[in-house]
Amino acid sequence: MRSRRRLPLTTSPALKISSGGVTAALMPSLGGAVISVSDDHGPLLRPGTALAVAEDPRASACFPCVPWFGRLGPTFEAFGRKAMLCATLSDSSPLALHGDGWIARWEVLARTDDRLLCQCSVSRSPSGYPFAYSAEQDFRVIDGGFRVSLTLRNEDAVSMSAGLGLHPYFRRTPSSQVAFLATKTWAPPMDGGRGRLSELSSSLGAGAPAFLPDRTLDHSFTNFGGEALIVDARGIVRLASDAPFLHIYAPAGENYFCLEPISHLPGLLLANEAEGGGRPLAPGESKSLTFFLHRSYCALPKSMEGASAAS
Repeated sequence: MRSRRRLPLTTSPALKISSGGVTAALMPSLGGAVISVSDDHGPLLRPGTALAVAEDPRASACFPCVPWFGRLGPTFEAFGRKAMLCATLSDSSPLALHGDGWIARWEVLARTDDRLLCQCSVSRSPSGYPFAYSAEQDFRVIDGGFRVSLTLRNEDAVSMSAGLGLHPYFRRTPSSQVAFLATKTWAPPMDGGRGRLSELSSSLGAGAPAFLPDRTLDHSFTNFGGEALIVDARGIVRLASDAPFLHIYAPAGENYFCLEPISHLPGLLLANEAEGGGRPLAPGESKSLTFFLHRSYCALPKSMEGASAAS
């Protein structure tokens, strides 16, 4: 049996927000997880259940990655702080993975019919991350879609290395294609190895709808153009984000894939921001990332039309 980081099981029902035919089910107490998002035409994300998420946070429809994305450690040193980080999910990697937010309990700060604001505060990180911080997720059902704004704030007395991301899961079928614009790909370092930046090696990132490879894909794309389309027999789902990078995780043989807006390249949290690293936050400083998802009924955006015609 796989070893996982189990979350404290709660008997509380998912908190739902809805408007204009779009409904999101959220579980702040289970890692700030999104359980499901759907509209009148069906799911926009791969749906989960609270019971499955309590057993394994990766069973959610989306979870927050804060205060970093990807693998980190095991030794960590920055801004005069030293730490040994522990594994988050021992079946996945011996390293700390995706920060603490997705295994933390988030508290509800405000709730209306179409909005839920929640927060987690971490003074002693379960992973051993040596900085105090807080994070907020502002969930809204708005403009016919679902929006998440994730904000990280340095609550420590010194500057901290910081990054964030969102980890949504989409349903994958034989007809699934993805369209977005980017310039290069980044192969993350695995378990202490070195990462690799390279030119685009396939049609992914060129702007036209493209099939995901049969092999497992676990790469980041630089200079993300700000939107991606998921195209299949059910139609088009549009993802928009202000994140500079898009990470794709598409495991071979599975019925899902992930398009993850991220603020830094995995494995480069401590690198210079211009090189894909995370931007340090001064005491009291914040940084945010926004993600918007909705079903699209229009053609490819103009920025992608030329690439589509050429393919």
